[in-house]
Amino acid sequence: MAGYNEIRGLEVKYLSADPANPENGQVWYNSTTGKLRAAGINVPASWASGGNLGTARYQLGGAGNAVTAGLAFGGYTNTGTGYAVTEEYDGSSWTGGGALPVQKRGMANAGTQTAALSGGGFRGPPSPYVVSTTEEYDGSSWTGGGALNTARGFLGGCGLQTAGLAIGGANDTPAWVEDVTNVESYNGSSWTNGTALPVGQRGNRAVGTTTACLNVGGLASPGPGVQVSLEYDGSSWTSAGNLATTRYGGAASGIQTSALNFGGSLPPGPFSDATERYDGTSWTTDTALPAAQMNNASTVSSPSSSVLSFGGGAPASNVTVEYTGETTAVKNLTTS
Repeated sequence: MAGYNEIRGLEVKYLSADPANPENGQVWYNSTTGKLRAAGINVPASWASGGNLGTARYQLGGAGNAVTAGLAFGGYTNTGTGYAVTEEYDGSSWTGGGALPVQKRGMANAGTQTAALSGGGFRGPPSPYVVSTTEEYDGSSWTGGGALNTARGFLGGCGLQTAGLAIGGANDTPAWVEDVTNVESYNGSSWTNGTALPVGQRGNRAVGTTTACLNVGGLASPGPGVQVSLEYDGSSWTSAGNLATTRYGGAASGIQTSALNFGGSLPPGPFSDATERYDGTSWTTDTALPAAQMNNASTVSSPSSSVLSFGGGAPASNVTVEYTGETTAVKNLTTS
């Protein structure tokens, strides 16, 4: 009669140390630790606490391409205070960076910790609230860039400092709820009008590049939230997969074919803790945020497998959480 190792073709080896590159599914006994070990054990996605922001705020901007290199700027509080504060994250704590030239919130944001882009947004009071200003961050200070053609706030943004997009948003009339369809691309010095969205929306989020962008979520007044995601190829918009949980004002990260969307709300309902993953075709429910959140920011240029979410509200929050996607790992099969 054939033994297990003859049927499977693998033996449970007796080793003094873990193998350097174990095969997926390989099992061995580590004689040094006295534990039976296996490679390829599934570890589900998770959110974990990070270091708190120095300034609690919501409707803030976010940039960065890693959980060890995040950038938070601008924002607002429920007391009516606007911020120009910038903070940088190193994977464990936030430290102060160069302040924005003016306080603003709800801006389009893109880029990395050392090359970030902020376009448009809201400021004030007093009116006018929407702005067209653009700011560029070099890792220590902000400088002015070319102005948007259409002033607006609560808009989506993605891309790089020298190649970014500003998508949708709302203008000043009436009371910030006139949603716009405007799309503009930035080349590092000026904005150029692109192909408009099929429907005006605000509180939308975007990831990717100027020629491979994913626009997700949003609110289209006076109608419902926007469930349909849209993909942009640099010249035209096409419908993509529907969100399972319709919402706006959350955060997102990743690229057009691998994105993460988390948090948000759909009036008159409460804030959402929903996290969803996009694979280029459809959205799948993922591990929920530790707490429901809205108007949070993210390391928008991070891969969808490793993301930072920070701030949110109202009331204003200083909470930072770090997302790690599903992985495989070497695990103990015994405890002794």
